[in-house]
Amino acid sequence: MRHRKTGVILGRNSSHREAMFRNMVTSLFKHEKIRTTTVKAKALRAVADNMITLSKKANVLRDAEDQESVAKRLHYLRRAMRVIREKAVVYKLFDEIAPRFVNRPGGYTRVIKLGRRVGDNAEMAIIELVEEQMPDSKRKSGSKRKRSSGKSKAKSTAAKAKVDKAAQAKAKAEEKTEEQAPQPAAESEGGEPDKG
Repeated sequence: MRHRKTGVILGRNSSHREAMFRNMVTSLFKHEKIRTTTVKAKALRAVADNMITLSKKANVLRDAEDQESVAKRLHYLRRAMRVIREKAVVYKLFDEIAPRFVNRPGGYTRVIKLGRRVGDNAEMAIIELVEEQMPDSKRKSGSKRKRSSGKSKAKSTAAKAKVDKAAQAKAKAEEKTEEQAPQPAAESEGGEPDKG
């Protein structure tokens, strides 16, 4: 029976596994996206979500001035530093990443499957934070981007191509009719006749 045996072993002993997840979660928060095997990515989700939850709890206490709130915020910061070993990454998590997830009740990461690795045929995936930080130049105020499927894009480009072809055919037809139509003589206006 496998009662109370949660988590994956990943062919490592517990200290190696714990160190690997510390390194991976540090890289995830530093780069906001990493490429790894699917099994490791799914196991990493729990660690990353716990760290974001800690930082959200501390973010709520950010503006409080009383001694108890300051102590709790410091406690959450120290708990995160037990797992994430780079101070700069911890401060990035608490100051930049946590405010993005204030209104999200969970599910802070996304796992996207990529296919299989060439060397050992292991299934690869990208794990990334759901709320990406966009540069100010790309950010539009007050408007959300509409999602469209690839099929509708293909249909719209095909429709544009048909319209373009129809316009070109119409222009060619007009040119032919202009060439075939008799041109008025230039003498009627008092000029010299056209020699041509």
